[in-house]
Amino acid sequence: MISTEEKKNIVINRVNELIEQFKQKKGSSAKHTISFPDVLFTIVGRVAGNCSFDNSTGTGVLNFNTVLMEENWETFIEHTVSHEVAHFCTNIYFGFIYTSSGRRQSHGKDWKNMMRFFGVKEISRCHKYRLDNVKQTRKTKRFLYECNCGYQHQIATPTHNKIRYHGQKRICKTCCDEIRFVKRIK
Repeated sequence: MISTEEKKNIVINRVNELIEQFKQKKGSSAKHTISFPDVLFTIVGRVAGNCSFDNSTGTGVLNFNTVLMEENWETFIEHTVSHEVAHFCTNIYFGFIYTSSGRRQSHGKDWKNMMRFFGVKEISRCHKYRLDNVKQTRKTKRFLYECNCGYQHQIATPTHNKIRYHGQKRICKTCCDEIRFVKRIK
């Protein structure tokens, strides 16, 4: 039986192996110099892993959920670790990629190609882990937005904060107009 600390070390070693593989094949044409990201194990709740990347410095942090790692070890080391390292390497190689509506494209063709490069055969955006033993995070608040066509968009707190406080824009897919805040729903 492998202890949690040993599993964490295996995850860190796997991250380093994948980045070393990336450096050998694609490193010379990357937009940033390649430095190894910090690896943390502080995520709780339903999220298995996360990649934070600073495009101005080319540095990043990979964060993982210890409970989901423990309960799904084989799949976690194969898919979740590769998934987050693929985000990191895609950002290094291509920089941030945005869709025509201004949203950041996280799971597009470049990320999928990076997953294939790492040898992942079953590529998916979300994990399918059982969530019985994870700490449930609080329910997020919802906000009502409208556009010119009258469609009412319900937006969760993180997206609302990006629009309201960080100047990001969201566009209605029907009328292509920018959506506007109306009120808090829940």
